[in-house]
Amino acid sequence: MDINCPVCKQKNIKRFRNVSSIYSNKLYALGSCEDCGHIFILNPPDKDELGSIYGIIYNYQAHFAIGDEKQWRLRRLKGIIRKIAPLDARILDIGCGYGRNLNVLKAMGYSNLTGIEIDAKASESCRENGFDVFVGEFSEWLNTGIDKTKNRHTCILLSHILEHIRDLDDFFNKVSAFLGSGGQLILMLPNAGSVTARILGRHWGWWQSPVHLHHFTIKSINALLAAKGFKVNLVFARGADSLFFLSTLFSILRIKPKSRMISAFKRIIIRFNSAIFKYWLFIGDEELLVAASKI
Repeated sequence: MDINCPVCKQKNIKRFRNVSSIYSNKLYALGSCEDCGHIFILNPPDKDELGSIYGIIYNYQAHFAIGDEKQWRLRRLKGIIRKIAPLDARILDIGCGYGRNLNVLKAMGYSNLTGIEIDAKASESCRENGFDVFVGEFSEWLNTGIDKTKNRHTCILLSHILEHIRDLDDFFNKVSAFLGSGGQLILMLPNAGSVTARILGRHWGWWQSPVHLHHFTIKSINALLAAKGFKVNLVFARGADSLFFLSTLFSILRIKPKSRMISAFKRIIIRFNSAIFKYWLFIGDEELLVAASKI
């Protein structure tokens, strides 16, 4: 297959599997790199198709409905975050959503917080809670005249963002330039090498093609960060959030949302599901947490 791996740039790619999507009627082909283990979409959507999915179907409201669970999950990482970022650190949360992570960080004593979010409604919610949030993409924010002073107490948080990035090279070039030597990076992302990914096959709830363009394993995220000039200080796996189980069920039953709006009844179901399955955090291995520093 004459395709370069987006992580290690080798051409040793084999077809991994076809996966259906709760966001589209298409089948999407995934390829797997035999060298670094990275899995990625072989037939990615164009920008118009992806923009339509994010604008009409992609469910920000579902993430909002389990906001308490998301904050609870981040609070479990307080000790790790404090070791990585002192209280005077400048923390940038790329893809901050409705500001759940920002809320936890503020409660921990951090004050130099900035969010970046493409969804206008989510961004407005953050601002109403007193946070400095830019509406748009990271690359656009970099061009707004912000303070680009580099220091080792600068930290970027990417919570389930990297799998959505179309051009990993361009993105990491910008991240590296912003952080500078000693800057910190905290990643949370799906683990395509998890036990449930192997058991559930094409119905695994976090394939989520085509919005998830990349599927990392411990081996491939280590390879990517090393290639981009980062030293990996910590990698461990923990269980998925409760939405993972709904996504898996939707994939098995071939249920596809028609809009991003959620009724009051569906919101109750999502929160009931959260109350039960949030404790999977302590059992599963579907989410990778990675801490790295720029060399």
